[in-house]
Amino acid sequence: MAESLCTSYQYRAVIIEVIDADTFLASVDLGFYTYSRQHFRLRHYYAPESDGREAPLGIIGTTKLREYLPVGKEISIRTEKTDSFGRWLADVDYDGVSLSKILSDLGYGVLRPNKKKSDKITFDPALPYPLISNIQAS
Repeated sequence: MAESLCTSYQYRAVIIEVIDADTFLASVDLGFYTYSRQHFRLRHYYAPESDGREAPLGIIGTTKLREYLPVGKEISIRTEKTDSFGRWLADVDYDGVSLSKILSDLGYGVLRPNKKKSDKITFDPALPYPLISNIQAS
């Protein structure tokens, strides 16, 4: 019986668009002059939504992600699997540091590597943002 292996893959990619504070679209170089447009979500990183109650914060977070991932920027992406929306969960390094860690350290979101699907993370628009203390887990 074959063992199940958790394998990560690394690719070069070019940013096409930042969708929201934790999601982006990129053109991925698969090698042999083959490219694929894919949606990615920063792995283990949770940021305010860009609609609904959290929208004012989500817009600020999206703007910050666009500063780090401007259209046309070449990046290196490590992926393992997709999320429930079909986006590839990606680790992106920025000058040798995890972009997810940078954004969470700046207070634009939170790192939750062991988050369960049932865990809810909300951001209160009435509190100052960006600040980690603004995050409320339920």
